[in-house]
Amino acid sequence: MLFSIFPPTAPCPPTHLHVDSSCESNDISVSWQASLGSLTYVAVAENAQGQQWMCNTSSTSCSIYGLLCGQQYQVYVAGADEKCIGAKSNIEVIQTAPCVPQDIKYDLDCLYGVLNITWQSTDYAPYFEASVVSSEVVAQDGTCNSSHSPAEQVTTAPCPLSSFLPTVDCDTGSVFVNWTNSITGVMYTVSTVDASGRQHNCSATNSGCGLNMLDCGKEYNITVTPSRDGCVGRDSPTMWIQTVPCTPHLSDVEIDCLTNSPWVIGDEAAGAEDYIVLVTDSLGDVQMFQCNSTSDSSCTLPPLMCSQNFTFSLKARGQQCTSQPSNAVTTYTGPCSPVVLEKSVSCDNGTISISWATVPGAMSYTATLEQMNGHTACCTTSDTSCDITDLPCGEMYVLLVMAEGKTCNSSQSQGDIVRTVPCAPQNLQANLSCIDNTASMSWNHSNGSQMYRVRATSVTGEMDECSTHETQCDLTGLSCGQLYTASVTAEDSDCQSEPSDSVTIKTVPCTPENISSMVDCDTKSLNVYWTESLGADSYIANVLDSNGQTTTCQGTNESCSIMGISCGLIYHVSVVSSDGYCSSPPTQLINTAPVPCPPTHISAVLDCYTQTATVNWYPSDGAVSYTVKATNPGDLTTCETNTTNCDLERLLCGQSYSIAVIAVGSTCNTTAYMTGMLLTEPCIPSYISAYYSLTIGQILWGSTMGADNYVVEGVTDQGLMVSCNTNHTYCALYNMECGQIYNISVTANNDACQGVSTSTEDVQIKTEPCPPTNVQASVNCSNNVAILSWEATFGAMGYEANLAGRDGHYLSCYTEYTFCSIEDLHCGTVYYTTVIAIGETLNSTESTTVHLDSAPCAVTNVVTSLECDNNTVEVNWTYASGADSYMVTAVSADGHQAVCESQEQQCDLTDLLCGQKYNISITSISDHCQAETGSEVTVTTNP
Repeated sequence: MLFSIFPPTAPCPPTHLHVDSSCESNDISVSWQASLGSLTYVAVAENAQGQQWMCNTSSTSCSIYGLLCGQQYQVYVAGADEKCIGAKSNIEVIQTAPCVPQDIKYDLDCLYGVLNITWQSTDYAPYFEASVVSSEVVAQDGTCNSSHSPAEQVTTAPCPLSSFLPTVDCDTGSVFVNWTNSITGVMYTVSTVDASGRQHNCSATNSGCGLNMLDCGKEYNITVTPSRDGCVGRDSPTMWIQTVPCTPHLSDVEIDCLTNSPWVIGDEAAGAEDYIVLVTDSLGDVQMFQCNSTSDSSCTLPPLMCSQNFTFSLKARGQQCTSQPSNAVTTYTGPCSPVVLEKSVSCDNGTISISWATVPGAMSYTATLEQMNGHTACCTTSDTSCDITDLPCGEMYVLLVMAEGKTCNSSQSQGDIVRTVPCAPQNLQANLSCIDNTASMSWNHSNGSQMYRVRATSVTGEMDECSTHETQCDLTGLSCGQLYTASVTAEDSDCQSEPSDSVTIKTVPCTPENISSMVDCDTKSLNVYWTESLGADSYIANVLDSNGQTTTCQGTNESCSIMGISCGLIYHVSVVSSDGYCSSPPTQLINTAPVPCPPTHISAVLDCYTQTATVNWYPSDGAVSYTVKATNPGDLTTCETNTTNCDLERLLCGQSYSIAVIAVGSTCNTTAYMTGMLLTEPCIPSYISAYYSLTIGQILWGSTMGADNYVVEGVTDQGLMVSCNTNHTYCALYNMECGQIYNISVTANNDACQGVSTSTEDVQIKTEPCPPTNVQASVNCSNNVAILSWEATFGAMGYEANLAGRDGHYLSCYTEYTFCSIEDLHCGTVYYTTVIAIGETLNSTESTTVHLDSAPCAVTNVVTSLECDNNTVEVNWTYASGADSYMVTAVSADGHQAVCESQEQQCDLTDLLCGQKYNISITSISDHCQAETGSEVTVTTNP
């Protein structure tokens, strides 16, 4: 037996190697797919120096711990069995996170604020990141960052102040620099430098410091520099400040006597932009004036109060401060202008008295009156009043007063206008307006007058006046019918002139009063009345009618009359009075009620149903209302209205009325009559009676008032109607239908009303019953009894049925029903059947005739003949009345039957059985009955 022996092979290399690493640690996790033949595995991480880190496992993953930072490693796995280690798997290259930078150094440039950082790198790291905030360094390789280097605290130079505020103490001249954002531990140094380079400093760690030795009137540049622990920061932005201006020197003050304006003379002060002049009066009140410059050694101030003692001093004013006041200079202003307290004009002698207030510093006073033409009058005194005499009337002056002082005179006082008494007006005239009783007054101009006043006084003591600035005015409040005396005076604000010569004014007559008017309807005249008025000589009454026509009448006493006035016109009356020159205003119009005109176009329309007549007419001018009267010999009906129609109610029937329309005015009435008469509706017919015979009704009634003709109507509940027309009191109604109840009415008509006056009595005609319809007649063939029926007829009390045979036989029956039976009919006879309805008074006509055939008669004389050869029997008989055909029947003893039919009187029975005895019977047959002859005949067939 042969055996083949193969040596065992090494484990296969693992596949699907996967390495997981993290920037947070230097540990890695390795995993792979199991390889054939491997019992255990070893995972290896090897750096560039050949150093190895590994882990062993029998599973397909393990972790390698403690790799060095900033190193590149080759990672692989190999499988092993009991005897050997297999080949390596594929190699994965990894990079651990960079190492932390070492030996870090910081170098700070305080002035420029630059921090230089250096360090030592312990491995390969392409990038580094340095943080100024935390003073840390981190190494970076594009994938991971190293841990932070140890933090180092670096203190930079203090920041310069973003702002500070320099202020000047205007009282002491010191400068203070303040700020608000100081930092603990920082020293702030304030430096001030003037234009010549001289410097002053102060330092502080808090919010400010002060400089006391600065010169007045100079500008300084100011900076603040921070420092801490020997590290000096940048200067703050530069600001400038000006110190308090230097105190100026006041040389002199001069006063302009005309205006009291001071000239201040002084020397220029360093640091001054302008100057303030302080002026103090004797009461200690201070006024300040601005003076822009003293470059010309003087400054002009506004005028000061006159008659005052003033002390002057000067201050220089800079941008922030004002200097201390200069030396003081005292001076005096000129006297004030006098103030006129009172000026009065003597209206009697042409003297003007003037007084004024005392002016401090004044030695004397002069009062002057100046005219526009340059003429003057004056008085001088050391007192405070004087008089100027013998001045002419109607002149105007300007009053001026001046005070004289020791060195200066005052300006003139404010000019006051002074007038002497006005001159008396001349040439007064009066012109009276008759329209409005106004007197227009005119006169010549009067010198010195500002206003004129006209006064007029009547003989009864009444007074009216007018005033104006012109030379004319109107007296509008004069009383009518008076005689006035008028004059005019000239006035100004102080005096009134003597009155002018007077004139006489006679005013317009007064308007008449208590005016009234009255129309005399009989004479058709208008009378006007009034009472006399003051100043009037005559009177005129103006009458305007409603057509616009004017009529007048004149009188000297208290009335006048106008004749022939027209009807229907309203007269508007007014009265005026006259004195031959003027007429008074007319009185208020009074309206005089007109005489009403007679109504026209009168017509009347009768409402036949309501016994009311509507009367119409055309309007009547002047009518206030209307009364309508309807009159006949036994009745009077009236109605009243304020329109042009009226309803006359409850007029009597069958009457003729006369119609009158009365136009009612305020003072009298007029009457007009309608042409023709008003005819009312006829009265209702009465006493109606009715009579009836077949198809004809006879109607009678009593005579009716107002009726010209009549219409009689008979109407059933079913709407059937018959009628007749007549001029008499009777009428016949033809063609009245049977079986009806006619309601009878009689209507009276005339030319005014038709179809209205209809009787109301309950009158009826009941006609005879109608013939019965649908009569049915039949016969009971077994007993030859007639059976009759028909439809009921309205109004029938009973019925009678009649049978009339052709053979003259007559039968009848009476019943209350719609059927009956009649016995004992003749056989074979035709009966004519009729039915009548029995009424209360009249019976109906016969109904339509109906034929009734009774049962046919039985045959007679029956004869038989046997033919022996064929057992056939010939049967003969005589004619049976009413039979249309016959049937012969033979019946044997054992029930054999033979039948033959014939329309003749002979028939053959065949097929009889031999040796049989047959009973033979014959039946008579009509359309509706059969009559059988008894078995009286027998026959025996051959054996």
